[in-house]
Amino acid sequence: MKKKIILLLTISFIYFFSCKKKELKNENTYTEFVKDTLFIYDQSGSIKSKGQLDNNSKTNWWFYYDASGHLRSKIEYKIINDICYENQNIYYKKNNSIDSDISSFFEIEIADTLNLGKNLGQIKKYNTNFKGDDNLLSVIVENRYSVNEVKNDTFSDGTLTPSFGIFALKKGKQKVNIILLEEVLNEVRIKKDSSVIRILKHKKYFEKEVYVKDTID
Repeated sequence: MKKKIILLLTISFIYFFSCKKKELKNENTYTEFVKDTLFIYDQSGSIKSKGQLDNNSKTNWWFYYDASGHLRSKIEYKIINDICYENQNIYYKKNNSIDSDISSFFEIEIADTLNLGKNLGQIKKYNTNFKGDDNLLSVIVENRYSVNEVKNDTFSDGTLTPSFGIFALKKGKQKVNIILLEEVLNEVRIKKDSSVIRILKHKKYFEKEVYVKDTID
């Protein structure tokens, strides 16, 4: 009998973490603020971690160190709908190279200065730690075309490094808001002659302030 493959389930998921200052409850640590950065030290005075806070929740990039002071990981936190979200994570091996198998991060190329109208951006790198039979990436860009028209345009080319379009409505500062939607496909056998495709969806967030110039400038 011909093998049956059924598209059974799409699961959307976002990993949310408690980004509160758990370290502060540990009696073996002490903290200090330097400008807007919180430093957390162990009892011997070695730095354990550092980063910024927003209403007592971690935000932006945090850096974590081992007992010898070597950087072991850095994690980007974002506040999404009032919940602290681990957006990117980069882990390092003992030789200081990135451990790609357990890291999840991206690199996006957008010019600092855009022209009025249509512009192009590029996903330069997307490293995933979600294992699947296939991984697809879509770039969702919030584009404003008029005062009353805002569209979430979706771009994908079947790879993890698609190009995407940015529309600049008027001259001046503009914030570019992007969602990276990763779909992880896994084929799961349910019977001898049939399988299902399970799709897990994972989101990452990116924003950048750019300047829009008149094309005749």
